[in-house]
Amino acid sequence: MIPVGNCPSCHGFRTIGLEKNTVACAQCDWAFEVLCPYCSVGRLQPQGSDHQCTHCSRGVLAKTLAYIIANKVFINRDTRCVFCGGPTVEKPEANITPRCFDHPVCGNQGGLFDSGIRQPKRVFLDFETTGLEVGTHSIIEIGACKVDEDGAESFFQELVKPAQPIHSHITKITGITNDMVQHAPALRDVLTQFLVFSEGASLVAHNAQFDIPWLVTSLVRFDIHVPFRELVCTLKWAKTIEIGKRSLGALSKKYNIGHENAHRALADAVVTKELFAIYERDCSTVPTESMERYMELSQKIVQQNPSFIQN
Repeated sequence: MIPVGNCPSCHGFRTIGLEKNTVACAQCDWAFEVLCPYCSVGRLQPQGSDHQCTHCSRGVLAKTLAYIIANKVFINRDTRCVFCGGPTVEKPEANITPRCFDHPVCGNQGGLFDSGIRQPKRVFLDFETTGLEVGTHSIIEIGACKVDEDGAESFFQELVKPAQPIHSHITKITGITNDMVQHAPALRDVLTQFLVFSEGASLVAHNAQFDIPWLVTSLVRFDIHVPFRELVCTLKWAKTIEIGKRSLGALSKKYNIGHENAHRALADAVVTKELFAIYERDCSTVPTESMERYMELSQKIVQQNPSFIQN
């Protein structure tokens, strides 16, 4: 069974899996049969480890089916790819506009990098929290967009159960309510899955001074190895390029980057990815920095707040 997400019925964390043409929960009886993503009519018949549609006869790879479900992308059959004629997929809440179902293979997709040279795997991440203090406040959402060496993208988006209620002014900024996190998974579990998601990648954040201490401090508190050695801060990069405001919101407007869900973690992570792509194309080098000082900072935060832990 290929794990693809959390159960909407029993709220089991990562208990939903794909087995052949059926998505089911390992903890309860929630399940449904998946229809063909190309025509939405035909049933999928197993063909070895993959599938074939009984209606349109298109072949569907098991990994493609798992990608659609795990990343919660919407299949748009009204907007067709101008190159191959296939359906497009989109994820509006993450500012992902319609792109070819076969991204980045199809000819209308250049991927994140257009040089044809395999690039380092990168994870663009963002956190939403109950406040500004790493030592005493909680993470309530982790969002990340991973770009593999060949330009293929995948997404990580999880609400997290906080150690304290979400204040109304945080809800006003993020749209995240206490009801939304009532059945959210524990931080340790989410971090464990995030590390699996980001294995072998370097980190990119807009304002790493804020986001990275949340990540590292949480890992240190749980005595989980911090595997990251370097990162890129697009805010610091912007300060060497831009004149004027350098917030993610201001820069998304300047470069006409879609940012419909500002202050939700995945949406902000995707905008960071787009900003990185713009700077990467225009600059000869990518400025990286070591994780060492964030490790030192996180150790101090844990020592200063020994009794606080977000389970």
